[in-house]
Amino acid sequence: YLAPLMREMRAEFDALLVAVLGRAGVTLDHRALMRLVALVDGTVVNSLIEADPDPRAAARTALLAELDT
Repeated sequence: YLAPLMREMRAEFDALLVAVLGRAGVTLDHRALMRLVALVDGTVVNSLIEADPDPRAAARTALLAELDT
């Protein structure tokens, strides 16, 4: 169900991420953006597997740590 939706909306999703990050002063090329998305996605999946009570907090922590480097 989600795979076709993501394929259809990927460009719009990426453009929104670029806009949001740009407002925060972060400029990423396409490759760096894909790495950032993979980092957040992987963190959420890992948190769900480990039954973390707050996968969003884990993703937020990983995202902020990555953007801080």
